[in-house]
Amino acid sequence: MKKRWIIALIVLIIVVTVVMVSRKPQEPTEDYRALAGDILNVINQYDDTMDNQSARRMVAEIQSVIDHSSTMNKRMDDLIIIPVEVEKVGYGCIQNKLVYMGDIQAESSARVYAKIPDRIVDFPVNNGDYIRKGTVIARVEDSKLKQSVYQTEAALASAKSQLENLKLEYNRIEKLFKEEAVSESQYLQLKTQLEVAKNGVAQAQAAYNMVKEQLDDAVIKAPIDGYVSGKMLNVGDMAAGQMPIVTLTQKDSLKIIVDVIEKDIRLVKKGQNVNVYVDVFPEQVFMGEVARISPVVNEATRTSQVEILLKNPDNALTPGMFARLEIIVQSKDNVLLVNRNNVDVRTSRRLNGSSIRDTEIDQIFSVFVVENNLALEKEIEVGIRSGLWMEVVSGLEEGDRVVSIGRTNLRDSTMVNIVKVNS
Repeated sequence: MKKRWIIALIVLIIVVTVVMVSRKPQEPTEDYRALAGDILNVINQYDDTMDNQSARRMVAEIQSVIDHSSTMNKRMDDLIIIPVEVEKVGYGCIQNKLVYMGDIQAESSARVYAKIPDRIVDFPVNNGDYIRKGTVIARVEDSKLKQSVYQTEAALASAKSQLENLKLEYNRIEKLFKEEAVSESQYLQLKTQLEVAKNGVAQAQAAYNMVKEQLDDAVIKAPIDGYVSGKMLNVGDMAAGQMPIVTLTQKDSLKIIVDVIEKDIRLVKKGQNVNVYVDVFPEQVFMGEVARISPVVNEATRTSQVEILLKNPDNALTPGMFARLEIIVQSKDNVLLVNRNNVDVRTSRRLNGSSIRDTEIDQIFSVFVVENNLALEKEIEVGIRSGLWMEVVSGLEEGDRVVSIGRTNLRDSTMVNIVKVNS
């Protein structure tokens, strides 16, 4: 008796283990209770004194009961019809994008300094003002400079008058010298005086020009068109030569500099389009273009700098804004697309050498396509993957109905009923 129940217990453990491992979620537990009852009926047909041959017969009968149960369950599975929703495969456009973040900067800006360090007497512009090139930004104290201009101007006029008098005298003496009415020494002496007078005029002119230029520099003008920012001083403050009084920023053309990682930089090319998004305008896409790519990789960060020029025709964007970028490195039109949520992905490892380091991971993509009320599992080859979509290189055709909802319980050739077709 003891021997028979030990064998029975072993067989039951094996059966329970097998069925629990292989059981699908939708299979009822009652089926396995019935199976256990059938097995116990087989065991009860043998007495306590059975020999080894009888034990083998008992195990064979139990195996037959299990096989019969599996066959019946398989037939029942084949009769189950699973409701599913499908999406039709169609053609469209897809883009391969690299996503980066960066700060918007002015492509062109100018810091304006006071060339004359003195007290500010007029400062008519304010932060945020848009001014044209040549507009007066500020004036510094210039009374001393004006006085210097008057003095040098008078000195210049005196030097010119003296030069004119010497020219007249020189012309008269030169004529007399040719007539041998005056000595050569008198002639040469006057000629020397004339040259000295000419040098005096040149020096007076230089002094006047310098002071006049300084007076002009007391009026600070805009070197470029732009928006005023960085105004820190006011009327009465001292303007120092080493500190800018304002910064002028041009907003019609902006730039963003991003650090692109090594594996992405090979995909980036000059002239590629860039979509730019800012939080201030969440529904608007601003267009940019890759303008410059650094040929050097930073050894510390393993990145290369990429400069993107950004159009800002309406001046909606402002330097300092944070932006999200999509660098479009590849774009394809009229290609077959499938929703990536409808694609199953399996991975497999492949050893290409003797070392585990030579192991490569392959991805296998598959979908369930409904044909004649059967869900057929098909492997597909994919290309560009972007956002919600995948490019289908092979394995599907336009109009194929791919299961979108309900594929969790599907196996190849499972019977299905389409309850909804999504476009």
